[in-house]
Amino acid sequence: MIKPAEMLIVEAPEDCGNAPRKRIIRDLIVALYGGEVSKALSYLSENVNWQMIGSWGASDKAEVGHHLSQQSRVVHLRIGTIITHGTDCGIDGEITFEDGRQAAFCHVLIFTGGAKSATIKTVRSYQIARAN
Repeated sequence: MIKPAEMLIVEAPEDCGNAPRKRIIRDLIVALYGGEVSKALSYLSENVNWQMIGSWGASDKAEVGHHLSQQSRVVHLRIGTIITHGTDCGIDGEITFEDGRQAAFCHVLIFTGGAKSATIKTVRSYQIARAN
């Protein structure tokens, strides 16, 4: 059986060596759009607050998991920029769904603290459909 993430084509900047938090964010987004909901959830705090602007909001990990499991399958992910500054981070890019629809995305993430073991406590997400 092929995992959904194995079918996902990912284009991402390679330069994450100097900033471990960039790698965490990249791995979260690949899991998120690759259909690996449990892996994506592993990066989040138990009481995460995630707002998908204009679509849904959730105030704990279980609720987020429910919403993420309802996503349409993504076949191509292109990450544009990953920015980190202390606990505040952001990532943007583009996705293509299995049915050919495309969207641009931006996620603004806030970690629980500066430790390497810190999890993500807040996510504000924006996703805008592209005209095909």
